[in-house]
Amino acid sequence: MDSNKKLKGKIYCSSMKQRNSSIELLRIISIFFIILMHVSSLIDYNEASHINKMWLCAINAIGNSGVSCFILISGYYGVRFSKEKFWYLVVLTIIYTLIVSLLNNGVDVKNSLY
Repeated sequence: MDSNKKLKGKIYCSSMKQRNSSIELLRIISIFFIILMHVSSLIDYNEASHINKMWLCAINAIGNSGVSCFILISGYYGVRFSKEKFWYLVVLTIIYTLIVSLLNNGVDVKNSLY
């Protein structure tokens, strides 16, 4: 246990990445803009004035950038790669894709794969 630190009942490896509070702030801001992007999608774009259309486009662009930032930050701090997890994710993705394809107006899976 000399290479590990015990903190609040949990064991952390000394090789784990230390979190940076400014990076966590960027992650929180990204979450805010992602939520704002989803809420702004409820507004009818065709009914909005020219100024509001510009705001909607800006919110959408910043929200999409927020998605990228959030994924990169979360992945940097949280991902532990293993072959088993990778193949589990591949199989799970294929299963969900098939289920959604079948539920989506009876799409023919055989023809949609080509």
